[in-house]
Amino acid sequence: MTQYNHDFEYRAGALYWAKPRKGIRVGDEAGTVSHYGYRIIGYNGQDLRRARIVWEMHNGPIPVGYEVDHINGDRLDDRLENLRLATSSQNTCNQGLRKDNTSGFKGIRWEEPRGRWRVYCAVNGKRVNRYTRTLDEAVAMLKQLRPELHGEFMNHGDYNERL
Repeated sequence: MTQYNHDFEYRAGALYWAKPRKGIRVGDEAGTVSHYGYRIIGYNGQDLRRARIVWEMHNGPIPVGYEVDHINGDRLDDRLENLRLATSSQNTCNQGLRKDNTSGFKGIRWEEPRGRWRVYCAVNGKRVNRYTRTLDEAVAMLKQLRPELHGEFMNHGDYNERL
């Protein structure tokens, strides 16, 4: 049992205050959503991500070098079954498609100077770059590379169903 178990009640991924605090009633949902899309809770003078508190309430302290990863990529889905420990590199592998992506595929971009599609994939500091003439070939390369490099943390972005 952690210190959090006395101050919060966990229900379906959300945390509710179990003790009254200044301006807060027992049963109020804890925290606010940050501009990064995570629910943040002010606790003992620190701003903590709700996912971290949920994890530690149920599993104990997070080991050094690890962070909490949202399996489905939804930063507000802090249900225990959606959380797992990951290294920073593994957590990065599980990121979705970036908003500034122009190809529609995570890890693929058009390289104008080469006149080719660039496929890039990285894990633990190892970066793989390959080039191809067609987008279909680039997608096929990623389909082969990601399982090898990312394993269970593989995330193709918003186009999983197309691969």
